[in-house]
Amino acid sequence: MPTTKPTPADAYSMEQHFSVAPFIEAQQRALKATLDIQSQAMARAARFGTEYADFLRQRLEEDRKAAVEAASCRTPQEMLTLSTAFMETAVKQYGEEFSSLAQICLETLQDTARAVPEITPLPAAPVAAPARASEAA
Repeated sequence: MPTTKPTPADAYSMEQHFSVAPFIEAQQRALKATLDIQSQAMARAARFGTEYADFLRQRLEEDRKAAVEAASCRTPQEMLTLSTAFMETAVKQYGEEFSSLAQICLETLQDTARAVPEITPLPAAPVAAPARASEAA
């Protein structure tokens, strides 16, 4: 085992053959793509939260109005008509909101799927599967 310390010339010689620059560049690209994905995800999460909070505010207002109207019902038939209309509206609005929130999630997933190749680029040519022992014979 050599006991001498490597010289700067030795280090330069090694760097020519074993440069870390490509690895550093790849890591920088991956970090940038990862930060972009996280930024997009955070924006979508904020949009999701705002959308959901607005929906809850609207539904609570509808619930309050229904309670006021229910207090003024004079017959069971009036109450039945009111509660049926209330439930039909609620089911429709919850369905629309679920669809809207699912769309936000889908957009987030699509953004991430588009960004993944930036982080881990695919090989230029397809990689062939190794031949099985039975096929090689």
